Amino acid sequence: LIFHMALQTRFEVVAGSYNHVLYGYECVLAKNGDDLSAALKLLYRYESHAGCIGALASAGTILTSGSSDEIVRVYNLEKRAEVGTLVQHEGTITALQFHGQKNLLSTSEEGMLCVWQVQGWVNLKVLKGHKGSITGLAVHPSGKLAITVGRDRTVRTWNLLKGRSLFIHNRKTDAILVRWSPLGASYMLTTLQGIELYSTETGQLTHDIRSESRVHCAIFISEEIVAFGCEDGVVRFSSVASGEPVDAIKNGESRVRDVAAVRAFADSDDRVLVTTTSDGHIRVWLLPDSVTGATSHPEAALLADEATLGRLTCMALAMLPEHARPAVLADSADDEKHGRKADSDDEDGDGDIAAAANADDDEGDAPVSKTKSKPAASAKSAKLGKKESAQQSGSAAKTNKKGQAVPTSSGKSDGGRPDKGGKLKSGAEKPAKDKGGWDKGSAKSGHDKFSKDTGKRAHDDNEDEKDKKKKK
Repeated sequence: LIFHMALQTRFEVVAGSYNHVLYGYECVLAKNGDDLSAALKLLYRYESHAGCIGALASAGTILTSGSSDEIVRVYNLEKRAEVGTLVQHEGTITALQFHGQKNLLSTSEEGMLCVWQVQGWVNLKVLKGHKGSITGLAVHPSGKLAITVGRDRTVRTWNLLKGRSLFIHNRKTDAILVRWSPLGASYMLTTLQGIELYSTETGQLTHDIRSESRVHCAIFISEEIVAFGCEDGVVRFSSVASGEPVDAIKNGESRVRDVAAVRAFADSDDRVLVTTTSDGHIRVWLLPDSVTGATSHPEAALLADEATLGRLTCMALAMLPEHARPAVLADSADDEKHGRKADSDDEDGDGDIAAAANADDDEGDAPVSKTKSKPAASAKSAKLGKKESAQQSGSAAKTNKKGQAVPTSSGKSDGGRPDKGGKLKSGAEKPAKDKGGWDKGSAKSGHDKFSKDTGKRAHDDNEDEKDKKKKK
């Protein structure tokens, strides 16, 4: 008798939508012998923004989302709670990307690229140069370079160590997205007509791959294969070396809004592709051997298909460690009992993309802001169903000598600025000289919890009592 041990891989799929809601699903991949299966389970529906969510990024237990409300929100996936906001930008957030777990880069439609230090959420650099909206962002695997593309028809390469523009390439047509290969040997630009592949070493165009339908998203599956999702609902695969088509997956009738690939198991060549479509479907596919280079699955197979209630726009996969997977929704009382911190600690020792971010810049054609962000105070009001709960006490923030956010015990709010809907959003006040920084909010006991049932920000019923005790 031969017994096969069942293997499992778990990760979270987080999807953003036009209707301001984040959808969180747990995906469980299971392998028993040669049989591979997948299951999607809804974890939460969270109404996080006042506008369309257009960008997501995750690193470890941290999730960030960007929206047309001009705010980047930060979440702790272990606690399933929102822990703060980044308010540096003055336009729709267009792209977010982490490098390791130490730095986050964000772009927006006002043409600004921001470099953040995760520890303390310090704004290290504000890089300017684009004359219009930045539509795509990619960080080189080394963390030393970044590429941005914008509606001004320029492709800009940035030196992240010195904080300045390195190269500027003018185009005759718009480039929408940019992606680096896993090892950084090549990169690609997406256009309305297809994708363009470039050599990193020479900067020269190697292949111009035309698509039968408009391209909405694209990724490198490996150094050898690229995948791009199209308007006609098809995900197409092409060879990096030859530019020739390799395979295709019919992913429904609606446009493919985002794609992401993950290795199914550590000791296996099997890979799965996760897709989101504009009609609200999240699908998990087993990729064929023609794409992965394996010899076990000659054809693609649909493993899971889940219909959400939203018009999906973007997606991020979060590979949480075992100890960080919550069995139930986080409870603020339990957070205080165990003394958990809202800020993220980095212990992985990976490289800092802005190690020399504060070094003097003696040259460069792009103006660089060396001012550090100013944290704003927050006093957020949560809702449960249609009833408004009592306003939570906010925690104002100040900075230490290093410019990092330091919580204080103040219960007052500095006010707020109106969002596009005309409502006041506490904690988003614009300082007189330099708007931006880390709005820590009610980070200790006033988390906005992810709610599966209501789709709203859930409110802890014990908060009012806690506030009364604090005042006494």
